Amino acid sequence: MSMFQNRVAVPLGLSIPFTLSIQNQSPDTFPGGEVTRVEVRSGSLKVDLAANVSVPSIGPDLEVGVDQSFPLLPVSEGPNSLYVMMKASDGQPIQFFRQGVPDSMPEWYLVFHGVDPEKVAMIELLERIEQRLEELKRVGV
Repeated sequence: MSMFQNRVAVPLGLSIPFTLSIQNQSPDTFPGGEVTRVEVRSGSLKVDLAANVSVPSIGPDLEVGVDQSFPLLPVSEGPNSLYVMMKASDGQPIQFFRQGVPDSMPEWYLVFHGVDPEKVAMIELLERIEQRLEELKRVGV
């Protein structure tokens, strides 16, 4: 099984909905199962987002989406981790892979950053001021 991701920064206080896409990279059909837990961790903080979400059987080299949306929300400023745990209905272990990482993992995770929206707004304002100053230098003011 593999779940792919992009790098993500999420403002504190904002929840971004996402869905899981699961790909079976085995030559055998995945029998189905369930996402047993979806959680966000940061340091000693942990927030459970969902549990016991059904996953259908998946044929070889096929990809399916899970029929539930989850909220991606940071629990603190800085690095946060989204963890997804699953079990197969036949009790066999599931190997998780991340794009660009050759070794399997016991659970899938994504590191994302919680950012202070006020700091983001200040940086954007400073960038606009810098652009304006560059424009004024070009015209000789």
